[in-house]
Amino acid sequence: HFDAFIERAALLVAVRRGGEAVATIVCPRYGPDYAWIGVFVCKPAYRKQGHGARVWAAAERYLSGVANVGLDAVPE
Repeated sequence: HFDAFIERAALLVAVRRGGEAVATIVCPRYGPDYAWIGVFVCKPAYRKQGHGARVWAAAERYLSGVANVGLDAVPE
């Protein structure tokens, strides 16, 4: 199951299995020239199955054409 929600110029994508979010990404846009990617997470039991790639691809599509995209990252 694949969900995408757009609200206030931000995209939240979640891949769910049995009602549980297993992979997520959040992409707030601040106009045509600036956006962020954050909360890119995939639960360990669901890694290497393509779920992270699906949410990342949705983020890339949503942010296509944005001039500057920052990545909010933290160590595991």
